[in-house]
Amino acid sequence: MEAGTGRARWAPAIAGAVALAAGACGGGHATIDAGVLQGAAGNGSGTGGSAGANGGGGGATGGMGGASAGGRGGNAGSSGGGAGTGPAGPWAPQGTTNDAATLATGAFGTCPSTIPFLRKKIAVTVNGGSPDFAIGDAYLVATTNRQYAILFATVTNRGTKMHCNIAPPPNGYDWYDAQNHSLNVTSGPTVLGSEGDVGMPYYAQSCLMPGETGMIIDSQATTVSDPYAVTVRISIALNYQQDGTPPAAKLVPQSYTSDGHGAVLIRFRNDGTAAGGMPMAEYGTYVVLDDGGLPLTWGQFNESEDDAFTYKVEPGAFGGGLSGQIDVCGAAIRAYVKFESLSAPHP
Repeated sequence: MEAGTGRARWAPAIAGAVALAAGACGGGHATIDAGVLQGAAGNGSGTGGSAGANGGGGGATGGMGGASAGGRGGNAGSSGGGAGTGPAGPWAPQGTTNDAATLATGAFGTCPSTIPFLRKKIAVTVNGGSPDFAIGDAYLVATTNRQYAILFATVTNRGTKMHCNIAPPPNGYDWYDAQNHSLNVTSGPTVLGSEGDVGMPYYAQSCLMPGETGMIIDSQATTVSDPYAVTVRISIALNYQQDGTPPAAKLVPQSYTSDGHGAVLIRFRNDGTAAGGMPMAEYGTYVVLDDGGLPLTWGQFNESEDDAFTYKVEPGAFGGGLSGQIDVCGAAIRAYVKFESLSAPHP
């Protein structure tokens, strides 16, 4: 398998690809549904921009995203409680892992978006779990029909080993309203991090290396009709089932390009020393970010292919993933590629 011999429809993804962000021009913090009327600092060199129209942050120099205008303002929530916060800097993880990277500097999705967008920062209470996990800022995003709400948060492994299969224990996760009433959340969130080898053909994707920051995502329809409006706090504990080791394969996203119809084509490369296998139906997950590095929406890649259109991705070979239709205007994307051992069962 040779790099650069992908199928024809991937040609524009290489020619017009948007490279990994590293000190590019940064966007200001366009705070939507949060009354913080200032620009945020870009990732890398540069400082935050001035306040934009209607309460959003202005463009900033340095960091992730392109120069931007200010966004809309609204009501602010606050975070507090628990065992500390994640590292300083942009909300989304910036570095590469063995399966993920934050790609920036190019608008994609539905631009401009015609759907009203609501997002607010909410409080976090840590109710136990492993002391190795530090929960960062949490945001809630409203869906179009308001029957669901989407939670985004960050978590950092402060331990000394790679922890895998990270999840809340029983009764370790819930959402609460302003009266401190439980919304009876019964299912846990997904933790996105690195791929970890735990001695099984199927690698665990919810692993965090020492010092690594991952994402917590969850979509919930609760006992109330509008969980976005009602929820003011989440309570969470995180444990891990076992420690793991990084696989020899590393399928790292390199670039993206819009397909012109609201979807995104992600291009990844095996930067490891051994081949990796592509699953049949679980190709990976992505989180769409605005020009301030804050979350807008998330989804899963619905198609994946490598250069030879086979299961096996050799070291140095490229592959690709196609997102679903993205109905917001994104400025960056955090892409997580799902891969597995070549010994995993596969047709």
